[in-house]
Amino acid sequence: MINKIRGFLLLTVVTLLVVAGYKLFPGFESPVGKIQLSNLEKGVDVQIENFNLSHESDGKKEWELQAQLAQINNEEETTHLKQVEIFMNRDNGARYSISADVGLLQNKTDDFELEGNVRLVGGPDMLAGRLASSNRPNTLVKK
Repeated sequence: MINKIRGFLLLTVVTLLVVAGYKLFPGFESPVGKIQLSNLEKGVDVQIENFNLSHESDGKKEWELQAQLAQINNEEETTHLKQVEIFMNRDNGARYSISADVGLLQNKTDDFELEGNVRLVGGPDMLAGRLASSNRPNTLVKK
């Protein structure tokens, strides 16, 4: 009988610790930011605060994307971003940044669209050359 009471008390303590841990730590930190998995808007699978994503080629960081909030939709394979800032590095060491109120990142291709108070800091030469080389319509072309 005493062993049953001990087992019940042990189970109760473990349950209380798990519930307390869940209440105290509803999200957890990761290299990309604070991740939230519950109480999300419809169509949002994962929500990440202080989102950070970078792209490297041949060991060099080509660009880095930072956002205050990222909402990932796995079904549409998109990430909706709020308060976005993108940093691009040139071979000559020049660094450019683009910021916007909202953005949309295509998860498969790493293409992104920016809207609302879009601001480019730095010379537009690098951006125009990069966008002109793509075969997409409605891109910025240096004249």
